[in-house]
Amino acid sequence: AEALMASPLFHLDYSSFGAGPPSDLPPKVVLDGWKRMLLGLDHTHHHLGPLDIGLEPSANYNDDEANNPQRSATVKTCVSGLHYMESAPPSPLWSVYGNYTIQLEKDHTTTSTRPVW
Repeated sequence: AEALMASPLFHLDYSSFGAGPPSDLPPKVVLDGWKRMLLGLDHTHHHLGPLDIGLEPSANYNDDEANNPQRSATVKTCVSGLHYMESAPPSPLWSVYGNYTIQLEKDHTTTSTRPVW
């Protein structure tokens, strides 16, 4: 998962849950925090969707789509997370809902014949 988080900082905002202000953290710090939290749970289920994907030309856009393979994309989606811990008072079920906005840049460094985002 850390390799897929290509940006040096990951914007994390749990302020609506009372967890303090948003932070920009290295991916390893984010993943280590998630691991610690998930270890105490008996079951989890996370659902993303629908995905609203918008493609944008690169800054070098020259009005010729065929000659402009460098593109970026913005993905917006809803997320729901169900977390279950038998021993948690007053209820074993904890549900969270939110939205993700994810910026993607096409990677032209690969030798793959298919697009890599």
